[in-house]
Amino acid sequence: MKEIQAPSSKDEIKKSLQSVYADLSGKLHHLPLDHFNLRVGGKWSIAEHLQHLILSSKPIASALKVSKFKLLALGINVKTPKSYDALYQVYMEVLKGGQTAPSSFTPREKDIANKQVLIENWDMIGEKLVSRLDDWGETQLNRFQLPHPAIGKLSMREMMYFTIFHTQHHHKAIENILFLNDIAKAPKV
Repeated sequence: MKEIQAPSSKDEIKKSLQSVYADLSGKLHHLPLDHFNLRVGGKWSIAEHLQHLILSSKPIASALKVSKFKLLALGINVKTPKSYDALYQVYMEVLKGGQTAPSSFTPREKDIANKQVLIENWDMIGEKLVSRLDDWGETQLNRFQLPHPAIGKLSMREMMYFTIFHTQHHHKAIENILFLNDIAKAPKV
C-alpha cells in the first residue's frame, strides 16, 4: 500500500483520492475469488470491506454533484477545517471508543456476490469523487458540510480527508486478511 502525504489543497486531495482508489483496485483485480470472500477471525471478508467502502463513498460522491444551494440546508461550516492529520486522530479516537459502521454502511450478503461488479463500482465511485471535485473551489470545500455518522458535521474538505484515510484503514485490514491467510497456509515447521 502506498503511503499518502497529508493532502491540503484540492489538487493534493484529488491526487490522493486517485492514488488510494487505484492502489486498492489494483490489489483487488488480481485476487483469486477464494481470497476475495475469505473471512478471518469472524471479521469482514475482503468483499465486505470493499462493499463498506463503496457504501460510505457513494453519498459523498452524490453530495459533490448536488447544487450548492441545496447543500445550504445542511448549514455552513464556520470553523477552520481540521488538518488531515488532526482529523485522522479524531477518527482513531472514535474507533478506539468502539464505534462501528451504522447499518446503512454495513455490507449485505447479496451485495458482495460478484467480485467484478464490486471492483467496477469501486472504480466508478473513485472516478466520480475526483472528477466532481473539479466543480468545487478551495473556499467551497471549507464552507459546505456533510454529516458524518461518527464524527459529526465535517466540511467537504474534511470529508475528502476522511475518505482518503478511511480507504487506507480498510486497505490495511485487507492486507492483514491476506497476511493471516498466508500464515495459515504456510507449512508447519
